[in-house]
Amino acid sequence: MDRLLRGVICSDHSENVKRVLLAKLAAAVSPGRRATNDEVKLVFQFGIELSLLSDSSDFEAYAVKVILGTWGKAAPAELESSITPQFMLDVVASNEVGLQCKVRAINAWLEALREISADLSVHFGVVRLLLAGLAAQDQGIPLDLCSEVTAVLHQFPACLPIGDALPRFVGSLIRSLSVATIEDVVCVESIAGILGTVWAGEPSLLSHSLNVVFDVISCASGNVSTPALASIVQFIPDSLVPSATEAVLSSPTVTDVCVGLALQRMIDWLEWPKAKSVDKWVLAFLKALGRAKKFSILIQVTKGRVEQLFKMMQTADTQDHTFPVLSYILLSYQHSPDCFHRIVDGIPEFVTAMRDSRNKNADFLTQFAQLVHCLVYLHSGYPDLYEPVLKSLDGLPRPSDDEIKTCIAQNAWTAETRLVDDEFSSSLLQSRSETGLTGLVNMGNTCYMNSVLQALFMEDEFYSAVLSQKSSTKRPILLHLQAVFAFLSLSKRAAYAPRKLFSMARPPWFRQGAQQDCSEFLRYLLDQLHEEEHALGGDSESLVKKNFVGMFQIACVCDSCGTQSSMEEPFTEMALAVPDRQQSQEAHVLPQLINNFLAVETLANDNQYYCEVCQQLRDGRRWVTIKDTPSCLLLSLKRFAYDVERKLRSKVFHDVICPLTLEVHVESGDVVQYVLSSVVVHSGTSSDCGHYYTYARHSVEALKAHVVGSADGDHQGHSSSGWFLFNDSHVTHSSFDSFSNLTKRFSKDTAYLLFYNKVSDGKSDICVRDIPIPKEFVELVTEDNIKHLEEQEAETKRLFAVRKNRWNDSSRRWWDYDSDPSGRGGPPGSCGLGGSGVGQQTNRFVF
Repeated sequence: MDRLLRGVICSDHSENVKRVLLAKLAAAVSPGRRATNDEVKLVFQFGIELSLLSDSSDFEAYAVKVILGTWGKAAPAELESSITPQFMLDVVASNEVGLQCKVRAINAWLEALREISADLSVHFGVVRLLLAGLAAQDQGIPLDLCSEVTAVLHQFPACLPIGDALPRFVGSLIRSLSVATIEDVVCVESIAGILGTVWAGEPSLLSHSLNVVFDVISCASGNVSTPALASIVQFIPDSLVPSATEAVLSSPTVTDVCVGLALQRMIDWLEWPKAKSVDKWVLAFLKALGRAKKFSILIQVTKGRVEQLFKMMQTADTQDHTFPVLSYILLSYQHSPDCFHRIVDGIPEFVTAMRDSRNKNADFLTQFAQLVHCLVYLHSGYPDLYEPVLKSLDGLPRPSDDEIKTCIAQNAWTAETRLVDDEFSSSLLQSRSETGLTGLVNMGNTCYMNSVLQALFMEDEFYSAVLSQKSSTKRPILLHLQAVFAFLSLSKRAAYAPRKLFSMARPPWFRQGAQQDCSEFLRYLLDQLHEEEHALGGDSESLVKKNFVGMFQIACVCDSCGTQSSMEEPFTEMALAVPDRQQSQEAHVLPQLINNFLAVETLANDNQYYCEVCQQLRDGRRWVTIKDTPSCLLLSLKRFAYDVERKLRSKVFHDVICPLTLEVHVESGDVVQYVLSSVVVHSGTSSDCGHYYTYARHSVEALKAHVVGSADGDHQGHSSSGWFLFNDSHVTHSSFDSFSNLTKRFSKDTAYLLFYNKVSDGKSDICVRDIPIPKEFVELVTEDNIKHLEEQEAETKRLFAVRKNRWNDSSRRWWDYDSDPSGRGGPPGSCGLGGSGVGQQTNRFVF
């Protein structure tokens, strides 16, 4: 019989023919028609030999099952005597047969013995020895061998190693998973199933297993783990998530580098098909890092994975568990728009594709739209960039401002600390933008200063006057302003950090790190510049007076005696009230607001004035006229009021139409023309919070455009070009159209501070930046530019080394900030919803 079997199996017939012949031979076998013991043993010997072939085919594996199963039932005693525990032990110890072949053969033998109800307890012990040997080196088991091992264990769970060998075996399976790919998905699911079985029976092994997983994904050397480990997360109880994350972060032996690597690789798990509960683990780690103030890890992980997450979210299979993570990291990254801006260009295309999809998920689209609205609100100041995004969201629900604020507050890394990330340093490392202009680094809610400095920098007459002044340590604010202008003119960096000017020019009642009022800062800065010059015996026409000071004529008349009195009062700014039209959304017009400011005011009731002739309070009238106009007219729009009922500062959101050309009537009856050069925009809902950014063009270019436009009758065409948008360290090209339609597109972004330049003979002939920058500042900036090149070179080498070594050097820092210094509580932050008000607000309210 054994020779017949060999002949059939080794013949050249097709597999189908062989299967038919093998079935006929098997049908001839029955307990009543059995062969001799010697013949049966020869059949079993052939079946065993066939099972140990290293290159056996699927048919040969089928043949082994038929031979051992059929003849085993006919002669169970002979089968047991042929496959004894000692025989299996000898096979295991043999070097002539490969491990994969041994495990496959043992599986077939155990199946046959199980069919005859043999006692397999000792046989299982042999298998345990084999599996314990596979895990002895604390290394992963090759995946092809894992497939055979898990096939045995799924059928015979009792073969699992016991005692100290079981944790090592589990660790080996985990390490095997870490190198699997999507092509190995069947094997991966099989291994994960075995691990789930082990943990269900031995919950105490979970802690050890999680330690192995963390060791694998946090390792900076060797092979990079693949997302296949995501397959085991579904078998780990969710109740372990908080304790496991806290244990990792509190361990003194776990470095920030390891935590960062582990978290990035866990995020990679999200792309594994049907990954379950991975998002819960990732979110738990992110939130735990925020509580522990490990901001540098959060920053680097967010920057390193945000684009990958956005891409994964666009795949239907991974969308549901990727979106919560993407949403959290974007909403929690509140100190910079950098990460949101990395994906913003892809949002319109994604939303359009989702709308057009046959399987579109309306609930998901609504959630995504709400996320985008929150991010646009959070990172305001980029109207041109956001317009196509918001247009793509037309028709989808938008959350209310209160809902947005709540959402942002709930997702903050910390409610106490404002942050800037290494964008502070990366802005300094990057080269200036394509505009050729350098921005200003936000050093923690300093946008109120940056927006004003950037507007002043674009005032060419003021710029030239500042740099033409003699530098002196006795005028420290002027000295540092000169340095700022020099760096903005000559620096090769993308942004400059005006630390020294900030420390000198910040009003003493401005609390550092809190949001403040840009108009109040500007007035204080100009006052200090004037006082510095006056203290040194400067003439009456100081730097500030020449550029910004005008003269009001204030007149009062007593209704009782008819006495009229008047006085002159210098001004650097006209604060124009913006009426709140409760029942109308019609826009205000700037000339009308000026007329309201200059209109006759009735002084009566609680607002009577003291008449020097009558020697008592009297009803009267008061009005203001403009006697002398400044070279640069500063107009602030008073949008903030105090809501007595709600006890909150509120904002008037009505749009104000600001023309390119403004006519101002003066006391003499003349009309003085002005052209718009800069606008500081406030984005936010009250004076206590928000962000400032600036639209600006060179003032000389504005005057030239006005002259050319007057000649050919096209003011709008010539005045729409040459505009820039300054948003802290970001400088981009823009247009007047972008500003003029701003509040229609973004209701909380409103003009706040306007710079108008007087049109007069000769001013348009001035060349932009025709004044030489003092030598000492040129040398200072040149030295910094050389340093900038050296920093870029060093950073390039560092990044190249990281990519080349793939973390082979575990001592290398993962990023510039390895950990947060004790007590620092994170670096200072930029502008946004935070801040504690606009300390000592003066004359900012409508009433």
